[in-house]
Amino acid sequence: MRNRIIRKDQKHRMPVIGKVKVGEKIEKNGKEYPVSLDYFVADGNYKHIFDKKFGEKPKKLDVIFISDDPAECCVERMEIRQGPKLFAKGDGITFEVWDKKTEAYIVRTTEAEPDLIQKIEKQCGSTFEEVLTLYFLVLGINEVFGVWKFSTKGRDSSIPSIVSSFDKVLEMAGRIKFIPFTLSVEKVKSQKPDSKSLFPVVTLVANIGQEYMEKLQNHIMGGVDISGVITEEKINNVIPEIEYKDLVGEDVDFEFYVVPTFKEKIDKCRDPNKLKDIAQEIGSMNLPVKYRDELREEYVKQMQVIVKANEPKKEGPEKPEPKKPESGPENNVSPVQPGVVTPE
Repeated sequence: MRNRIIRKDQKHRMPVIGKVKVGEKIEKNGKEYPVSLDYFVADGNYKHIFDKKFGEKPKKLDVIFISDDPAECCVERMEIRQGPKLFAKGDGITFEVWDKKTEAYIVRTTEAEPDLIQKIEKQCGSTFEEVLTLYFLVLGINEVFGVWKFSTKGRDSSIPSIVSSFDKVLEMAGRIKFIPFTLSVEKVKSQKPDSKSLFPVVTLVANIGQEYMEKLQNHIMGGVDISGVITEEKINNVIPEIEYKDLVGEDVDFEFYVVPTFKEKIDKCRDPNKLKDIAQEIGSMNLPVKYRDELREEYVKQMQVIVKANEPKKEGPEKPEPKKPESGPENNVSPVQPGVVTPE
């Protein structure tokens, strides 16, 4: 028997330790009014840690997601409230709607009820809103371990931008987990005619390029996992063994595939920095000692070739070699006694 209750569809969620926002409420004439901001603010029990780390008005946060499942870290939905209470939520087709008789949320769909959205809005006396919620770790906060929550209702601005970026990285890299992103905010002017309003737009940008996303996806498809925060250096240092298995079967053939492959890469390399990257790749593999030594020798030889090829050439005309003195009695001078002619 285990020491935990087995629950259906059990998920291990990290605690939400605070919210990150781009708005706050101010009091004026005894009433509270919402105000938008062009920087991030935090609330919750760990706000003091956030403020100490990022100061008063941070416009950028480096974040990572801890799951590849959008349902756990990038949740987009439609929702409607009846007063302060959540009445219904859904994806535009399938909805969970509060049922007063059963006092539970029941599933209803627009496929079965084409006018479902209109009926719910009429019942609530309001309209559905689009809401996007992100759950992430904030890099740099090491005093406490938990996720921060950010929500936006920017249907025509922040939501499509963030969702597009998130989905594209997931598609190209094959994962989201531990890829570093920057969450940024700035205020922009409304494009509506005769409107002077400003509103905050939040964007999400991955901190690795397209080339490395494609490499990362190849590693994942090859059954190779990278632990910790993903960096371009980590991606470069991985040698997916699946490539070798595809060519030589289940056992990696070092002698006839791996070593010749790396010898060829070393031989073709003309950049000392790239040669060092190749050496790091080799070092990351669990090679037998004799093959590692063999490749090390190739590395040293090629590095010497590169260094020699990059040596600056001597400038200026070469000095002519001194002419050898012609033979004859007048030139037959002893090096010990200059000017004395040696007798025949």
